Amino acid sequence: MPSITQDRIERTLAIVIATAIANERCPQNAYGKGIESAALNRLAKTGWIKVEYSSNNFRCVHILKGEHAGKRTAPDPNGNSVYLVLDRDGPKRLPVVDNSHRTARRRPGMPQYSFMQGKDSA
Repeated sequence: MPSITQDRIERTLAIVIATAIANERCPQNAYGKGIESAALNRLAKTGWIKVEYSSNNFRCVHILKGEHAGKRTAPDPNGNSVYLVLDRDGPKRLPVVDNSHRTARRRPGMPQYSFMQGKDSA
């Protein structure tokens, strides 16, 4: 795989800045034509950004330098905990927080049948 070019790094930073200004979700990877993980890694290592990862690799990117320092892309809409932070010091795993209370909710009005309870109805 070819090394990341300065042009691709600058394009990725421009996309992140535009996304942060609009307060939208950080775009997913699009190799060669948009956000690239390698470019995000390089930007983090040089101190331009900090990336927080939550469930399903949802990224929240904080801009640390330049005219738009302090802005960030939208956080995880489900409120899931950040499990990995990538910044100038490299990747850091955070302690796992139990978010099971967020996923175990039953939809209101849904009837409960015996097969849903794990009981034998015979």
